[in-house]
Amino acid sequence: MNPGNMMTNPITQSNPLGNIQEGQEAVIIDDNNEEGENDKLDEDDEFYIPKRNKTSEAWEDFNEFEENGNYYAICRYCNKKLSRPADDAFPSIPPLHTEKFDMEKMREAAAHWIVMHEHPFTILEEEGLNIFLKRGMPEWQKIIRGVAKNDCVAVYELEKKKLKKKLRNVKKCVKDWGIEQKIHTISVDNASVNDVAIRVLRDDFSRSKKLLGGDKLFHVRCCAHILNLIVQVGFSEIADIVNKIRDSVDFVNRSETRLLLFAEIAQQLQIPGKKLLYDCRTRWNATFEMLSCAMKFKDVFPRFQDRDPLYDSCPAYEDWEKAEKVCSVLEKFWAATHVISGSKYPTSNLFLQEVVKIKKVLDSRENDENDFIRAMIRKMKAKFDKYWGECNLLMAIAAILDPRQKMRVVEFAFPKMFPSFEAQEHIFSVKKDLFELYDECADLNATGNENAVHSCASEGPQKKCNIFF
Repeated sequence: MNPGNMMTNPITQSNPLGNIQEGQEAVIIDDNNEEGENDKLDEDDEFYIPKRNKTSEAWEDFNEFEENGNYYAICRYCNKKLSRPADDAFPSIPPLHTEKFDMEKMREAAAHWIVMHEHPFTILEEEGLNIFLKRGMPEWQKIIRGVAKNDCVAVYELEKKKLKKKLRNVKKCVKDWGIEQKIHTISVDNASVNDVAIRVLRDDFSRSKKLLGGDKLFHVRCCAHILNLIVQVGFSEIADIVNKIRDSVDFVNRSETRLLLFAEIAQQLQIPGKKLLYDCRTRWNATFEMLSCAMKFKDVFPRFQDRDPLYDSCPAYEDWEKAEKVCSVLEKFWAATHVISGSKYPTSNLFLQEVVKIKKVLDSRENDENDFIRAMIRKMKAKFDKYWGECNLLMAIAAILDPRQKMRVVEFAFPKMFPSFEAQEHIFSVKKDLFELYDECADLNATGNENAVHSCASEGPQKKCNIFF
């Protein structure tokens, strides 16, 4: 390339000539010139086009130009400006364009990815993933599950320290974020430390503002976490069986040869399905899905054991029976968890209906003919009554504010959840608290809409009732 013939303005993909000034000459690189010769236009033409070959496909991702006698290339994707020599050599660009590969940072990033998405540690041992990462990062090294586990624990401890540091002064954070006057309810799981933290926050917030509902709505226990606690009681009754099935699934999925053998036996027995599912031990619904899938292949496992002498964790027939009965009870819990944990639609107005369904399942199986199921249901009901044995005010209000349901929803649901006398007491209590909450919200808006508030109040309580009935 002749440096004297390079233009002083960038040559871009959309405007290959850049901003050519009168009297300037431009150089454009023609990738289609197979001869590699520089052809000049006639003197009467405004510019001429030298042509040459490209020695690397990497040039397809760059536009090149000369500025003040120096030669540069601009990445077409990130617009980063890179220095380059005057000759055609490309190897000087990639080291400037990429940061130095750091395997330690990649391990930390992989640990964050596993923790955030709750992947198994073995995911970093999968061949396809490693081929993909190696193609993009030649320096990538395979991470075994033991190393991945240690990295995840280290990331967990680090993030826990960061969170503790931030939460040392929650009140200051809330004030800095400008939401001090907007917090009326806090939902947390049922850890005892949370009770202490919420009590401290309640005292702090009550000094600076009035809490809605006389702080009845301030501390709300997470419905999904309560469901998890109830279900874990059920799974605890078959913990050994769950471990056997989990070990069986892991044994089959660990080898491609075993997978093919397992699929062959399933095909011979004409059992539909593709493969066994892994579970995440911290998510009970994933364990439920793993059990439900494995139960479809319960006749395959004994035959698989006959053909693979290393397989020694095959569940017995009685184990499969117990697992099926437990899953028949937990199926409603699984459906409720999907509704409560939904993220693409409002869910709080649906909680009460799902709790009623769970209550009906527990009541219907309380006198089950199987002693094993009866004992399990008693323990689950005890946990249910501990958290939902009393009226949950916020859950009831959320359901009432659904315009499709209004007050009818609690009049329908409470008699199914409580004895008749208690149900009527709870219905009356919810009505009373709802009107008080309405008055409090009206007072909060009195400053900006005082006339409208007085007009609404003058119409009497019947006007307000139309909102909820």
